[in-house]
Amino acid sequence: VSSHSADKKAYKINNLQKDVRELKSEFVSIRTQLMNSRMGSSMQGRVKSIGLQSSTTPPQILLVDKK
Repeated sequence: VSSHSADKKAYKINNLQKDVRELKSEFVSIRTQLMNSRMGSSMQGRVKSIGLQSSTTPPQILLVDKK
C-alpha cells in the first residue's frame, strides 16, 4: 500500500512539474508579445493607420508656482 501511495505522489508531482513548465512557457510568450506591442515603432504604425502622426515640435515644460 505504501509503495502504491508513493507512486501516485510521484506521478502527481511529475504532472504538476509539466504544468509549471507549460505555464512558464506561456508566460514568456505573452510577455514577449506585450513588449513587442509596446515598442514605439509598432505603436507608430498602429496610430498612423487611424490618421495620427508624430509631432514635429518638441514638448514644452510648464512651470507652476505653488504660492
